[in-house]
Amino acid sequence: MPVTRFTKQTWLAGIACALLICSGCSSMKDQIVKKNDQPPDTLEEKISVAKKRLKHPDKFYVTHGQLQEKMGDLESARTSYQVALGENPKSIDAVLGLSRLDQVAGRKIEAEKGFQKALEMDPKNPQVRASIGQFYAAEQKWDKAIPLLSEAIKAAPADKNIRYQLGIAMASSGDYQGAMPHLIRAVGEAEAHYNIGYILKDRGELQASEQQFLQAVLLKPEFNEAQYWLDEIRREKENRLMLAGVSSSAGAKGTAKQAAYTKAKPSAKTVQNAVSQGMAPAGIPQSPRRISAPADNTQQPPPGMNAEQMEQWRNQRQL
Repeated sequence: MPVTRFTKQTWLAGIACALLICSGCSSMKDQIVKKNDQPPDTLEEKISVAKKRLKHPDKFYVTHGQLQEKMGDLESARTSYQVALGENPKSIDAVLGLSRLDQVAGRKIEAEKGFQKALEMDPKNPQVRASIGQFYAAEQKWDKAIPLLSEAIKAAPADKNIRYQLGIAMASSGDYQGAMPHLIRAVGEAEAHYNIGYILKDRGELQASEQQFLQAVLLKPEFNEAQYWLDEIRREKENRLMLAGVSSSAGAKGTAKQAAYTKAKPSAKTVQNAVSQGMAPAGIPQSPRRISAPADNTQQPPPGMNAEQMEQWRNQRQL
Protein backbone atom coordinates (compact mmCIF):
# COMPACT_ATOMS: atom_id res chain seq x y z
CA MET A 1 0.00 0.00 0.00
CA PRO A 2 1.56 3.25 -1.11
CA VAL A 3 2.21 5.86 1.53
CA THR A 4 1.27 9.40 0.66
CA ARG A 5 3.73 11.97 1.78
CA PHE A 6 2.48 15.49 2.63
CA THR A 7 4.96 18.08 1.62
CA LYS A 8 5.09 21.58 3.08
CA GLN A 9 3.39 22.95 0.01
CA THR A 10 0.54 20.44 0.36
CA TRP A 11 -0.06 21.45 3.97
CA LEU A 12 -0.16 25.13 3.09
CA ALA A 13 -2.56 24.53 0.22
CA GLY A 14 -4.90 22.55 2.47
CA ILE A 15 -4.93 25.22 5.15
CA ALA A 16 -5.66 27.89 2.57
CA CYS A 17 -8.64 25.93 1.19
CA ALA A 18 -10.01 25.42 4.68
CA LEU A 19 -9.78 29.12 5.41
CA LEU A 20 -11.59 29.96 2.20
CA ILE A 21 -14.39 27.51 2.95
CA CYS A 22 -14.86 28.87 6.52
CA SER A 23 -14.86 32.41 5.25
CA GLY A 24 -17.53 31.56 2.69
CA CYS A 25 -19.72 29.87 5.28
CA SER A 26 -19.35 32.83 7.59
CA SER A 27 -20.26 35.23 4.81
CA MET A 28 -23.38 33.23 3.91
CA LYS A 29 -24.39 33.04 7.58
CA ASP A 30 -24.01 36.80 7.94
CA GLN A 31 -26.16 37.36 4.88
CA ILE A 32 -28.91 35.10 6.22
CA VAL A 33 -28.88 36.72 9.66
CA LYS A 34 -28.87 40.17 8.14
CA LYS A 35 -31.85 39.23 6.00
CA ASN A 36 -33.80 37.80 8.93
CA ASP A 37 -32.98 40.72 11.26
CA GLN A 38 -33.88 43.39 8.74
CA PRO A 39 -35.82 46.13 10.60
CA PRO A 40 -39.53 46.54 9.73
CA ASP A 41 -40.42 49.28 7.28
CA THR A 42 -44.13 50.00 7.82
CA LEU A 43 -45.84 51.12 11.02
CA GLU A 44 -47.92 47.93 11.10
CA GLU A 45 -44.77 45.81 10.97
CA LYS A 46 -43.15 47.81 13.74
CA ILE A 47 -46.22 47.41 15.96
CA SER A 48 -46.33 43.69 15.21
CA VAL A 49 -42.66 43.27 16.17
CA ALA A 50 -43.16 45.33 19.34
CA LYS A 51 -46.13 43.22 20.43
CA LYS A 52 -44.16 40.01 19.98
CA ARG A 53 -41.45 41.34 22.27
CA LEU A 54 -43.87 42.40 25.04
CA LYS A 55 -43.54 40.51 28.29
CA HIS A 56 -47.06 41.51 29.41
CA PRO A 57 -49.21 42.16 26.32
CA ASP A 58 -52.37 42.45 28.42
CA LYS A 59 -50.97 45.53 30.18
CA PHE A 60 -50.10 47.05 26.83
CA TYR A 61 -53.67 46.65 25.59
CA VAL A 62 -55.11 47.96 28.88
CA THR A 63 -52.95 51.08 28.70
CA HIS A 64 -53.90 51.53 25.07
CA GLY A 65 -57.59 51.12 25.94
CA GLN A 66 -57.40 53.66 28.76
CA LEU A 67 -55.86 56.20 26.39
CA GLN A 68 -58.56 55.56 23.79
CA GLU A 69 -61.21 55.85 26.51
CA LYS A 70 -59.90 59.26 27.59
CA MET A 71 -59.83 60.42 23.97
CA GLY A 72 -63.46 59.40 23.50
CA ASP A 73 -62.79 56.53 21.11
CA LEU A 74 -64.97 54.14 23.10
CA GLU A 75 -65.37 51.51 20.39
CA SER A 76 -61.63 51.09 19.98
CA ALA A 77 -61.19 51.13 23.75
CA ARG A 78 -63.63 48.25 24.09
CA THR A 79 -61.67 46.27 21.52
CA SER A 80 -58.42 46.90 23.40
CA TYR A 81 -59.91 45.78 26.71
CA GLN A 82 -61.34 42.65 25.11
CA VAL A 83 -57.97 41.77 23.57
CA ALA A 84 -56.35 42.33 26.97
CA LEU A 85 -58.80 39.88 28.53
CA GLY A 86 -57.97 37.41 25.79
CA GLU A 87 -54.29 37.69 26.71
CA ASN A 88 -55.01 37.53 30.45
CA PRO A 89 -58.51 36.54 31.64
CA LYS A 90 -57.54 37.70 35.16
CA SER A 91 -56.86 41.29 34.11
CA ILE A 92 -58.88 43.35 36.59
CA ASP A 93 -58.10 46.61 34.79
CA ALA A 94 -59.61 45.22 31.59
CA VAL A 95 -62.76 44.13 33.44
CA LEU A 96 -63.08 47.57 35.03
CA GLY A 97 -62.54 49.24 31.66
CA LEU A 98 -65.32 47.26 30.01
CA SER A 99 -67.59 47.98 32.98
CA ARG A 100 -67.01 51.71 32.65
CA LEU A 101 -67.82 51.56 28.95
CA ASP A 102 -71.05 49.70 29.70
CA GLN A 103 -71.94 52.36 32.26
CA VAL A 104 -71.34 55.18 29.78
CA ALA A 105 -73.41 53.36 27.16
CA GLY A 106 -76.32 53.06 29.59
CA ARG A 107 -76.03 49.30 30.01
CA LYS A 108 -76.32 49.55 33.78
CA ILE A 109 -77.04 45.87 34.44
CA GLU A 110 -73.98 44.75 32.47
CA ALA A 111 -71.88 47.45 34.11
CA GLU A 112 -72.88 46.41 37.62
CA LYS A 113 -72.13 42.76 36.82
CA GLY A 114 -68.70 43.75 35.54
CA PHE A 115 -67.87 45.79 38.62
CA GLN A 116 -69.05 42.98 40.89
CA LYS A 117 -66.92 40.53 38.92
CA ALA A 118 -63.86 42.71 39.48
CA LEU A 119 -64.70 42.90 43.19
CA GLU A 120 -64.91 39.11 43.38
CA MET A 121 -61.55 38.81 41.62
CA ASP A 122 -59.80 41.12 44.10
CA PRO A 123 -62.06 42.11 47.03
CA LYS A 124 -59.28 43.94 48.90
CA ASN A 125 -58.20 46.14 46.00
CA PRO A 126 -59.04 49.78 46.91
CA GLN A 127 -59.26 50.84 43.27
CA VAL A 128 -61.84 48.15 42.60
CA ARG A 129 -63.90 49.22 45.61
CA ALA A 130 -63.61 52.86 44.57
CA SER A 131 -64.72 52.07 41.01
CA ILE A 132 -67.85 50.22 42.06
CA GLY A 133 -68.49 52.90 44.70
CA GLN A 134 -68.42 55.58 42.02
CA PHE A 135 -70.79 53.51 39.92
CA TYR A 136 -73.34 53.41 42.74
CA ALA A 137 -72.78 57.12 43.41
CA ALA A 138 -73.68 57.86 39.80
CA GLU A 139 -76.91 55.95 40.41
CA GLN A 140 -77.56 57.95 43.63
CA LYS A 141 -77.39 54.74 45.64
CA TRP A 142 -75.61 56.40 48.54
CA ASP A 143 -76.21 53.51 50.94
CA LYS A 144 -74.03 51.33 48.69
CA ALA A 145 -71.60 53.95 47.40
CA ILE A 146 -70.46 55.47 50.70
CA PRO A 147 -69.48 52.20 52.46
CA LEU A 148 -67.48 51.05 49.45
CA LEU A 149 -65.67 54.38 49.11
CA SER A 150 -65.05 54.43 52.88
CA GLU A 151 -63.47 50.98 52.74
CA ALA A 152 -61.39 52.04 49.74
CA ILE A 153 -59.99 55.12 51.50
CA LYS A 154 -59.12 53.06 54.56
CA ALA A 155 -57.00 50.82 52.33
CA ALA A 156 -55.50 53.76 50.41
CA PRO A 157 -55.58 56.80 52.73
CA ALA A 158 -53.18 58.79 50.53
CA ASP A 159 -55.37 58.54 47.42
CA LYS A 160 -56.88 62.02 47.05
CA ASN A 161 -59.13 61.03 44.18
CA ILE A 162 -60.90 58.35 46.22
CA ARG A 163 -61.16 60.73 49.20
CA TYR A 164 -62.67 63.40 46.96
CA GLN A 165 -65.25 60.97 45.58
CA LEU A 166 -66.15 59.93 49.12
CA GLY A 167 -66.58 63.56 50.20
CA ILE A 168 -68.82 64.34 47.22
CA ALA A 169 -70.93 61.24 47.84
CA MET A 170 -71.39 62.14 51.52
CA ALA A 171 -72.27 65.75 50.71
CA SER A 172 -74.71 64.65 48.00
CA SER A 173 -76.42 62.41 50.52
CA GLY A 174 -76.83 65.38 52.89
CA ASP A 175 -73.96 64.67 55.28
CA TYR A 176 -72.16 67.99 54.85
CA GLN A 177 -70.28 67.86 58.14
CA GLY A 178 -68.99 64.37 57.42
CA ALA A 179 -67.99 65.36 53.90
CA MET A 180 -66.04 68.49 54.85
CA PRO A 181 -62.92 66.83 56.36
CA HIS A 182 -62.52 64.52 53.36
CA LEU A 183 -62.90 67.37 50.87
CA ILE A 184 -60.43 69.55 52.77
CA ARG A 185 -57.82 66.79 52.69
CA ALA A 186 -58.49 66.11 49.02
CA VAL A 187 -58.64 69.61 47.50
CA GLY A 188 -58.13 72.22 50.23
CA GLU A 189 -60.40 74.17 52.57
CA ALA A 190 -61.59 76.86 50.14
CA GLU A 191 -62.35 74.27 47.45
CA ALA A 192 -64.19 72.12 49.99
CA HIS A 193 -66.56 75.00 50.81
CA TYR A 194 -66.97 75.64 47.08
CA ASN A 195 -67.97 72.04 46.37
CA ILE A 196 -70.53 71.92 49.17
CA GLY A 197 -71.85 75.34 48.15
CA TYR A 198 -72.32 74.06 44.62
CA ILE A 199 -74.36 71.09 45.81
CA LEU A 200 -76.49 73.33 48.04
CA LYS A 201 -77.03 75.76 45.18
CA ASP A 202 -78.40 73.05 42.91
CA ARG A 203 -80.74 71.96 45.67
CA GLY A 204 -82.17 75.45 45.84
CA GLU A 205 -80.79 76.11 49.34
CA LEU A 206 -79.55 79.57 48.45
CA GLN A 207 -78.92 80.88 51.95
CA ALA A 208 -76.70 77.96 52.95
CA SER A 209 -75.03 77.94 49.55
CA GLU A 210 -74.23 81.66 49.83
CA GLN A 211 -72.47 81.07 53.14
CA GLN A 212 -70.31 78.33 51.65
CA PHE A 213 -69.28 80.40 48.64
CA LEU A 214 -68.59 83.37 50.88
CA GLN A 215 -66.36 81.26 53.09
CA ALA A 216 -64.48 80.02 50.00
CA VAL A 217 -63.85 83.61 48.84
CA LEU A 218 -62.72 84.71 52.30
CA LEU A 219 -60.22 81.85 52.42
CA LYS A 220 -59.01 82.41 48.85
CA PRO A 221 -59.85 85.90 47.46
CA GLU A 222 -58.60 84.95 43.98
CA PHE A 223 -61.08 82.06 43.78
CA ASN A 224 -62.98 83.38 40.74
CA GLU A 225 -65.46 80.51 40.44
CA ALA A 226 -66.59 80.92 44.04
CA GLN A 227 -66.89 84.71 43.62
CA TYR A 228 -68.96 84.23 40.48
CA TRP A 229 -71.49 81.94 42.14
CA LEU A 230 -71.62 84.15 45.23
CA ASP A 231 -72.59 87.10 43.03
CA GLU A 232 -75.11 85.00 41.11
CA ILE A 233 -76.84 83.81 44.26
CA ARG A 234 -77.06 87.33 45.65
CA ARG A 235 -78.59 88.58 42.39
CA GLU A 236 -81.01 85.66 42.46
CA LYS A 237 -82.09 86.57 45.97
CA GLU A 238 -82.54 90.22 45.01
CA ASN A 239 -84.60 89.27 41.98
CA ARG A 240 -86.80 87.04 44.09
CA LEU A 241 -87.40 89.85 46.57
CA MET A 242 -88.18 92.25 43.74
CA LEU A 243 -90.48 89.73 42.13
CA ALA A 244 -92.26 89.17 45.43
CA GLY A 245 -92.84 92.94 45.80
CA VAL A 246 -94.16 93.37 42.27
CA SER A 247 -96.40 90.33 42.60
CA SER A 248 -97.89 91.46 45.89
CA SER A 249 -98.86 94.82 44.32
CA ALA A 250 -100.25 93.16 41.22
CA GLY A 251 -102.95 91.22 43.09
CA ALA A 252 -103.99 87.62 42.94
CA LYS A 253 -102.90 87.14 39.33
CA GLY A 254 -99.39 88.30 40.13
CA THR A 255 -99.28 86.04 43.16
CA ALA A 256 -100.18 83.05 41.03
CA LYS A 257 -97.41 83.93 38.57
CA GLN A 258 -94.93 84.25 41.42
CA ALA A 259 -95.80 80.77 42.64
CA ALA A 260 -95.32 79.44 39.14
CA TYR A 261 -91.97 81.17 38.87
CA THR A 262 -90.53 80.02 42.20
CA LYS A 263 -87.54 77.77 41.58
CA ALA A 264 -88.28 74.15 42.39
CA LYS A 265 -85.83 71.97 44.27
CA PRO A 266 -83.89 69.88 41.74
CA SER A 267 -83.94 66.13 41.82
CA ALA A 268 -81.09 64.05 43.17
CA LYS A 269 -80.14 63.20 39.60
CA THR A 270 -79.74 66.91 38.77
CA VAL A 271 -77.50 67.34 41.79
CA GLN A 272 -75.33 64.39 40.76
CA ASN A 273 -75.01 65.72 37.22
CA ALA A 274 -73.87 69.07 38.59
CA VAL A 275 -71.29 67.34 40.72
CA SER A 276 -69.97 65.28 37.82
CA GLN A 277 -69.72 68.35 35.59
CA GLY A 278 -68.74 71.16 37.85
CA MET A 279 -66.65 70.27 40.87
CA ALA A 280 -63.26 68.78 40.32
CA PRO A 281 -60.32 68.90 42.68
CA ALA A 282 -57.39 70.62 41.04
CA GLY A 283 -54.65 68.35 39.77
CA ILE A 284 -56.43 65.05 40.42
CA PRO A 285 -56.73 62.59 37.50
CA GLN A 286 -59.94 60.87 36.42
CA SER A 287 -62.13 63.33 38.26
CA PRO A 288 -64.83 65.68 37.00
CA ARG A 289 -63.91 69.12 35.57
CA ARG A 290 -64.86 72.32 37.32
CA ILE A 291 -67.10 74.27 34.98
CA SER A 292 -65.93 77.61 33.69
CA ALA A 293 -68.03 80.55 34.79
CA PRO A 294 -70.29 81.99 32.07
CA ALA A 295 -70.20 85.65 31.19
CA ASP A 296 -71.18 87.93 34.05
CA ASN A 297 -74.38 89.72 33.08
CA THR A 298 -75.11 92.41 35.67
CA GLN A 299 -78.03 94.05 33.90
CA GLN A 300 -80.96 94.75 36.26
CA PRO A 301 -84.64 94.40 35.29
CA PRO A 302 -86.54 97.58 34.34
CA PRO A 303 -88.67 99.01 37.18
CA GLY A 304 -92.44 98.60 37.31
CA MET A 305 -92.62 95.16 35.69
CA ASN A 306 -95.29 92.72 36.76
CA ALA A 307 -94.58 89.08 37.45
CA GLU A 308 -95.34 87.91 33.92
CA GLN A 309 -93.15 90.60 32.37
CA MET A 310 -90.38 89.77 34.85
CA GLU A 311 -90.48 86.12 33.87
CA GLN A 312 -90.27 86.96 30.18
CA TRP A 313 -87.37 89.35 30.82
CA ARG A 314 -85.41 86.69 32.74
CA ASN A 315 -85.99 84.10 30.01
CA GLN A 316 -84.62 86.49 27.40
CA ARG A 317 -81.51 87.08 29.52
CA GLN A 318 -80.71 83.37 29.35
CA LEU A 319 -80.76 83.22 25.55
